[in-house]
Amino acid sequence: MRTLIMILWMCFAAGAALAQKQTLSGVVHQLEQEGYEDIYVEIRHKEDIIRIRACGRDGNRQIVYEASTGTLLEDTVLENSSTPAARDDKIDFNKVD
Repeated sequence: MRTLIMILWMCFAAGAALAQKQTLSGVVHQLEQEGYEDIYVEIRHKEDIIRIRACGRDGNRQIVYEASTGTLLEDTVLENSSTPAARDDKIDFNKVD
């Protein structure tokens, strides 16, 4: 899994600043600390978004940021009951180290 993340980071490096990459790794690290597994990072340059999906015991979490600014666009969990729920404890892309 870490190999997949590293490959995605290399793709991301072409168009993003070094500080943003380190922040992205901070978000992934925080998700791992919260117990999430199978973390996938998807970068869509044309749509200017970064989508992070992770599986956890409470459900699947999806976090979407605007790539150019780091603005949080979405942070939801699809609970095991298949009902989407908004997250109260959102990860702020601009504040994660």
